[in-house]
Amino acid sequence: MIRTRWIFTSLLLPALISPAWSQRRRDPLTRLEVDQLRDTAWEPEQRLKLYIKFARARLAAVEQVRSDPKVTDRAQATAGFSRCV
Repeated sequence: MIRTRWIFTSLLLPALISPAWSQRRRDPLTRLEVDQLRDTAWEPEQRLKLYIKFARARLAAVEQVRSDPKVTDRAQATAGFSRCV
């Protein structure tokens, strides 16, 4: 009986934790960018142009951090960009 309860608990616990963990993920797009994409929902060409614009802005921000002589820890400074690009 105890073994069955332990097995049930060990299977149920990951199922309960999984949704909470997935909600912690950060959306790479800002609210303004999401709104812009919603406005162009029916125009695929415009949406593609917006995605390219967002990606270029992020790449420019990474380049700016990489070329800044005041930044000492570049790995930490660019860590947040890894999910966006």
